[in-house]
Amino acid sequence: MEEAAKFLGHFIPKGELLVKSEYQHFQPTEFISKGFGELSHIPMVILVDQLTASAGEIIALTLQEKGILVLGTQSFGKGTIQTVEELTDGSSIKYTIGKRYSPQGNNVNITGITPDIEIERDAESYKEKRLDNQLEEAKKELIKLIL
Repeated sequence: MEEAAKFLGHFIPKGELLVKSEYQHFQPTEFISKGFGELSHIPMVILVDQLTASAGEIIALTLQEKGILVLGTQSFGKGTIQTVEELTDGSSIKYTIGKRYSPQGNNVNITGITPDIEIERDAESYKEKRLDNQLEEAKKELIKLIL
């Protein structure tokens, strides 16, 4: 999450909330932008799909809430914080200790991110022509933002 917060700091001005973590047994934590938002003026489109998860979803959702266009298919839906505990017999257990929320209080757990423009990947076109239809659509949307 620390790396995601550093990344977001390039697009979101210093001092703004990026993500909030809430726990059942610990105090909530907030990740605040330490950046200067020096890239916030650059038009962009974010691509997501069912493999976009966890910190990638937080990045996409935070930027979507700031007005950045998200294109693709529903993301994975991993908005929880997990930890691993080693047991004395050498095995381990992984369990959830909290959830992450966007600046507007949204959590992607289970539901994922709904793109602004939903477009399924055309795997056949990619195999036959090496044409990524989602990327091509993102380019068209980016051109609209620039012109």
